Amino acid sequence: MKKLFSSTFAIVTSCAVLASISPISAIATEINEIPVDEQITEEVCLGDLGDLSLEYPQTPQAASNFGDDRYNFYDFLDENNAYVYQQLVELINSPTNEPVSIKLKEPVSVSVSALPSSDSFTTEDRENYELTLFGSCKPAIDSVMFDFPELCWLDVTKVAVRPGDDVSITRNFRRSSYTIKFSSIILTPEFYSCFETSDEAEEAMDELWEAVASFDVEGETRYEQLKSIHDQICTFTYYNMDSPLHGSALGALVTPGVVCEGYSKGFKLICDKLDIPCVVIYGNEDPETDSAHMWNYVQMEDGNWYGMDVTWDDLDGEGGKEIKYEYFLKGSRNFNRVHEEQPDYNITYLNYPVISKTDYSPATAVTTTTTTSTTTGLRFNIRVYSGYTANNLIFKPQLFDLTQMFGAGNEPAAPEEFWAYFNYELYPYNAGELKAIVPISIEASSIERFQLLDKSKYPATTTINGVTFTNNGDGTIIVNGTATETAIFA
Repeated sequence: MKKLFSSTFAIVTSCAVLASISPISAIATEINEIPVDEQITEEVCLGDLGDLSLEYPQTPQAASNFGDDRYNFYDFLDENNAYVYQQLVELINSPTNEPVSIKLKEPVSVSVSALPSSDSFTTEDRENYELTLFGSCKPAIDSVMFDFPELCWLDVTKVAVRPGDDVSITRNFRRSSYTIKFSSIILTPEFYSCFETSDEAEEAMDELWEAVASFDVEGETRYEQLKSIHDQICTFTYYNMDSPLHGSALGALVTPGVVCEGYSKGFKLICDKLDIPCVVIYGNEDPETDSAHMWNYVQMEDGNWYGMDVTWDDLDGEGGKEIKYEYFLKGSRNFNRVHEEQPDYNITYLNYPVISKTDYSPATAVTTTTTTSTTTGLRFNIRVYSGYTANNLIFKPQLFDLTQMFGAGNEPAAPEEFWAYFNYELYPYNAGELKAIVPISIEASSIERFQLLDKSKYPATTTINGVTFTNNGDGTIIVNGTATETAIFA
């Protein structure tokens, strides 16, 4: 158990307030636009918001994680949050604490009886305003943190959000109400306190990728591989609330000292490496003690999901080696006796897989062939810079076996060396091709460390800043349009 994490991250809202209200003339229009005083800000902590909830449409269940049967919380987001999510993914390998302006897919607005600076601003007004602002971005923030444990440098408890500079206010005199409308948000990330600069955060990212690449998973069956991951994490780290990285995968894989959040994220990250479907689960919430818990669900070859709680199976503390398997691949009849999912994550609604009623039996294990060499994931993006036009450009990223291309011992050691052979020209070499990057999940040479973001679950057509990216689902992406601002498909 630990203090509530993401539900208590600090939000800085730029409450658009009335600068001055002149006397209303007899011929005033019914709805007037009011100037915004941008100097007034108000700090809000989500942990103090009370129980806020949004109505969510029925959403089809996704399958699993990063492969053909992946399970990502991204798949359940609305259009605005899905776009915010995509922009946050850009930050994974580019740590920053500079404000990021994100244009929403659809403008959002809220009607209130008074402005935030007024004494007449009611509790209901505040809840409606916060639901509108946070509802447009918090599900994205939470989902990307659950889906991408490698976002290890971001302290979500310190993330700040406010409406963008396009915020406007109109007043309806007949109804005595105000409408606050904004089309963008400004999100300010923040590092964990142990990182003072972006360079330090980038070094931590490098250390995490190295730890993932060197994590030697043993076993031929998925059961044996999961046991190897479970045991190594239990042996390497220990429960420590005082660790500066206790909620990060870094605390499970790089610098020992972690809580349930870090255990579950580190476990998922290694499962992602092996293309084993795995999700992070939030639950056991106790508002009276302001505490909660995190664990994992894992999908086995039989198609069923099972509970996995590495935190509670690690008994030893610092320097100890005692491990148990009381919460290893358990079904709901046993696992749910002490684990209760919490889908309502304060505004964010989390859709979890349904786990098997019975425990997993190793007798049904299937031998698998999984590459566990020193490889990492690969992520790519397509950028069309502001003012440039793409006219029916077709992209088909491909992956090549460098050893087969250059011979053992002759592989290029850096991207620059690799491109020296090709000079960025189209080169019809196929002998070393492994498979297309899109839409399947792959493991790539460590020539560069990036995280593949599976495009197959993205909308078939996505328009960003005037540029349309069409995902054909066959490994190709077609790009058309003139960029009003730099357009990034990632």
